[in-house]
Amino acid sequence: MSTDHQRELPQRLDKYLVRLGLAASRRDARAMIARGVVRISGRRAVKGALVSASDIVDVASEPPAAAIEPEPKAPLEVLYADDALVIVNKPGVTPCHPLRAGERGTVMNAVVARFPEIADAGDKALEGGLAHRLDNGT
Repeated sequence: MSTDHQRELPQRLDKYLVRLGLAASRRDARAMIARGVVRISGRRAVKGALVSASDIVDVASEPPAAAIEPEPKAPLEVLYADDALVIVNKPGVTPCHPLRAGERGTVMNAVVARFPEIADAGDKALEGGLAHRLDNGT
């Protein structure tokens, strides 16, 4: 995708990507820059880059974010399940969901292994259909 929107003053690339809807957040924009999928006027963008009115920003298309990896051998205590809802008992030291693609050892890895349709139920790829999160210590 290419864009050459004109701006009067140079601006931070991460903010620019969010403003144009090319990244969901500044954090996502910085991750895209780190992966090397963003170019400014043909050159690979770097952290902290500024975009000026004469620059052309290109973002290479990426495959969709990886879904939560199922972890079938992970322990999971299902308290209730029906066609619309799954309630599980989260152990106090276990994270609710992965923070990065490929991360394992979370409750959602175990849930997705048993209920694969939940992986795509939510707005955030790494949270699945998680409706409520508890801190690791809870």
